[in-house]
Amino acid sequence: MKINKFTSWIYALCLLAVGFGCSDDESFSASSKQTIHSYKVAVCYAPQKVTQWKRLAEWSEAIMTQAQQMLDKAVRLELEWINEESADLETQLRRVTDDEQYVAIIGPADARKASMAAQYCMDSQKTLILPETANAEFQRIYASKNYVYCLTQNDVMQAEVMFSLLRNGDLMGDSQFNRVAFIASDDSYGDTFRQWFGYLATERYLSTDYVGILNGQLSVEEAIRRWIEGETSNDATAESYAPYLFFASSRADDLLKADAELSRLKEASGLPAFLYFYRVFSAGLFLTDEEIAQIKNTYEGVEVAPNPSSGFAPCYQAKFGEEPLQGEAQFFDAITLLYYALTAMEADGAAVFADSTDDLGLPARHSTLNGYLEKVVDGRESAPLGWLQGNAGLLFSLLQAGHYPDIEGVSSDLTFDSRFHCAVTRSIYRHWRIHNGRCVTLEYLSADGSDRTVSSIEEWSTQVEVIQQLKDEETHITYPPLTDHYAVVVAASSGWSNYRHQADALAMYRLLKQQGYDDDHILLIMEDDIAYHDYNSYPGVIKVTPDGNNLYGDDVKVDYKMSDLSAYDLKNILSGTSTSHTPKVLPTTAGDNVLLFWSGHGDYGLLNYGNYNVTAQQLLETIHEMKANQKFRKLFCVIEACYSGSVASYCEGTDGVLFMTAANGAETSKADMKDPQLNVYLSNGFTRAFQSKITENPSVTLHDLFYHVATQTVGSHACIYNQSHYGNLFTERMDEYMLIK
Repeated sequence: MKINKFTSWIYALCLLAVGFGCSDDESFSASSKQTIHSYKVAVCYAPQKVTQWKRLAEWSEAIMTQAQQMLDKAVRLELEWINEESADLETQLRRVTDDEQYVAIIGPADARKASMAAQYCMDSQKTLILPETANAEFQRIYASKNYVYCLTQNDVMQAEVMFSLLRNGDLMGDSQFNRVAFIASDDSYGDTFRQWFGYLATERYLSTDYVGILNGQLSVEEAIRRWIEGETSNDATAESYAPYLFFASSRADDLLKADAELSRLKEASGLPAFLYFYRVFSAGLFLTDEEIAQIKNTYEGVEVAPNPSSGFAPCYQAKFGEEPLQGEAQFFDAITLLYYALTAMEADGAAVFADSTDDLGLPARHSTLNGYLEKVVDGRESAPLGWLQGNAGLLFSLLQAGHYPDIEGVSSDLTFDSRFHCAVTRSIYRHWRIHNGRCVTLEYLSADGSDRTVSSIEEWSTQVEVIQQLKDEETHITYPPLTDHYAVVVAASSGWSNYRHQADALAMYRLLKQQGYDDDHILLIMEDDIAYHDYNSYPGVIKVTPDGNNLYGDDVKVDYKMSDLSAYDLKNILSGTSTSHTPKVLPTTAGDNVLLFWSGHGDYGLLNYGNYNVTAQQLLETIHEMKANQKFRKLFCVIEACYSGSVASYCEGTDGVLFMTAANGAETSKADMKDPQLNVYLSNGFTRAFQSKITENPSVTLHDLFYHVATQTVGSHACIYNQSHYGNLFTERMDEYMLIK
């Protein structure tokens, strides 16, 4: 949604605001009768922003001090500054969260460090306000925690806004212009864009040609070269490069490197510049004016910005002589929200911490401040009141009187998701363009429900709109009579954080046993290291839902530990080649149906397998060998892994083989069932949907099974591959694999 630019009159108000609590020689002394209560707040800052944040904190304190000048009671914040990159950050976070003198923590920005802070705040539910943490996975994990407040929508929303820039006739229905490429840094900043880019592109009927992850092995220059030379993620080469590139890197100099390489490639080609048609969209702008002046090509992008109607940016510029950095408006709002919530708390005569009980019913001390923060941001007992001139003073007066006015921040209108209050629902983004060494603002945008967007929290449960359409047609493939059924179940990872892969494999194993399989007809490969893991609060128990049945037990027969097998061993097992290392293999014939269920991690063109990788080429060779040796009648490969479609598409072409994948070749699959007690994901949505439908109806057609899985899988697009070499999925049924006759 486009935001109207603020008009010139706002600058007049800014002159008042700049003089409001910011003159070097001006002090706002409280009345001698005024009672002042001070509260400690820890601020975890990024060292490159500490100068700006400290001066902004002084400015906000001056404004809040004067706003309370005429009141009998006032609150103050005593800020303690903690470098989020310090080696002893964890120690300092533990100290602050254990000390009730500290009422809240602001920051840190990095998602991994914010997660650490959130974990330490959990016991006391100490208020944690995060101005900049926009990592989608972080917000997803802590969505239901009532002590975490994110003042920036997650990066999925920023990606949505970036895609909205392709409107206005850009695509024109021409398949040549419906192709996109993506380059991102391999860190917490680039993570959300990497996780959701392929999904969002597919939802807009865009083809993702190339994805480059800057992980130390792939440089910016090499990624740009691959894009321009038309390379695709499956190592093929397109006739031309994708005309749209989305770029998301946290490193400021990466855009400079990309620009230099792009200029070099254009010069080396000898072609006129006008023959190069492309648009590069960057998620964020981390360059100084001097660095921008070095840019030779044209770029666009979006970054989180102050609400233009608040007047914060011009007031900031008038006071400090430069524009605010990304995140400063959110930091300002974090401070003012604490002032307002503490004022409301004092009006009720409440203490910051009170006796309570934890989830187990044991005595605990919990913060009451979160309840007042919710009341403050939900307040609608007045017309919207901002920070300029007398509004802040009026806000304090109303809060002290027990009223909750409608508060607008400088970063957004501070409307939070009404269910969880985890994150704001309407961040503002600045659409900028760099051309001829200058950066200009084109417009302000938001992701508030228009242009196919939803709120930050609703994104997790949004149903896909683009579903692969299967063909209702016969393939005229002749199959021999069915003689027997076999299954291979692989959990291709280990360790506590990968709990879901082994849990899903065990759920599949149990389902097969319920359908009549015995252990002689199942090959189960898993590390078997989570049932009695040190982190498992329920020793000997593995489940796929928090209140689900135990899938583990003495009757589970694990044939091989995952770590004991190499990719070559897997090939021997599937192709029926028995060795001293792999004595149990598939003993199948040309009359047997084989179900291969695989759950693990993946990347472009490969499936991760512990410390090994199974490449698409290796899997294709295995299938060819199985086919040549008449090791299956039909082979149904169900793969739960990121980018699994890139492997399946490579393996197409063999009769009798069908693939169902959790994701297409350009997107990640998503874990979506987390146990708050174990603090780990238990299952993947794709697998749960697949297994639940078969449990409900083991004779379901493959078309209906796929449609159910596709509509129930969140955050990725389930796909079918090789249908033309398998059969009519409208008549082919799952009972060929599930019901033992």
